[in-house]
Amino acid sequence: MVGSHRNGRLAVEDIDRSNPDVVVLDIEMPRMDGYEVAQNMKADSRLNKVPIMMITSRTGDKHRQRAFDLGV
Repeated sequence: MVGSHRNGRLAVEDIDRSNPDVVVLDIEMPRMDGYEVAQNMKADSRLNKVPIMMITSRTGDKHRQRAFDLGV
């Protein structure tokens, strides 16, 4: 199980090491936001099939659409 992290960069490092079955991201994270983490995962052939769930306090359609466009 991948742990909770203070920022997106630490999450990416842990995701890369652990090759998880699923990832839950918050859109708003320091140093690298959830969109950037998802984009990083989708660009990696080892991780691009890992399902990603994204949570946020944002309610706008643009946030939802951006996540969908990234394959979240």
